[in-house]
Amino acid sequence: MQLDFNHVAPVLNAINSTYQPLLSRGEAHITVISPPEYRILSKQANITMAMLNTMARDSNIQASEFEVVCLGKVQRYKNVVYQLIVSSPSLVRLRERIFRLYYSNHGNPSFFDPHVSLQQQGKKKGGRVYGVKRMDSA
Repeated sequence: MQLDFNHVAPVLNAINSTYQPLLSRGEAHITVISPPEYRILSKQANITMAMLNTMARDSNIQASEFEVVCLGKVQRYKNVVYQLIVSSPSLVRLRERIFRLYYSNHGNPSFFDPHVSLQQQGKKKGGRVYGVKRMDSA
């Protein structure tokens, strides 16, 4: 789910007032299905990105309401990842629909709370911060 970065920028600015400036891509989104989860969905249950996009459009994903719950922080060595943790019943329902499909195709369902991917600080390689594994729940 894409978000207007202008609504997230004040949080970034507040965090950047500390001694560790963050890298910014100038965008924000809510992760509904993470890349590692997609690999599992596609390899174990033959679920395609086209199928997920259709389910997202059918669920009117861009109209989903959400509430920011807290700011999450993961730190490993000198690398830091910040996330705005959100609550969104409609996005959870979308995940449940996806995982029902996954389960019906012989997958093993799991659950996590969607979050806003904010910014990352640290050395990057191919869009990934060295040494920091992204968290999908608080």
